[in-house]
Amino acid sequence: MTTASGERLQAIKQELNELLEARIGDLMGAVQATQEVTRQLISTEEEIRRQTQLRGRLQAQLKPLSKRHNGLESETDELQARLDGVQGKVDHLASLRDELLGNLSNLKGEIDE
Repeated sequence: MTTASGERLQAIKQELNELLEARIGDLMGAVQATQEVTRQLISTEEEIRRQTQLRGRLQAQLKPLSKRHNGLESETDELQARLDGVQGKVDHLASLRDELLGNLSNLKGEIDE
């Protein structure tokens, strides 16, 4: 009977060791998965930090460009107004030229008669 209970005790001990090893294996897998997630989190946080710094630098660069854009836009509006004024004068002078050419043609006709 002692041998049977010793063997039974040994079998129980072996089964407990196997369960313990399986559980330790599961826990090690969970620890490794947690470590990987932690590495990804750290990497993501670092990328967020880099992107935030880049955003700040780009915004700083954008401010003078935006001011320049506004200035150029204003200058473009002024130049367009001047161009419109010059075009109006050109149209008026072209009309006046046509009128003078007509008068000249009439004078030539009167002289030839």
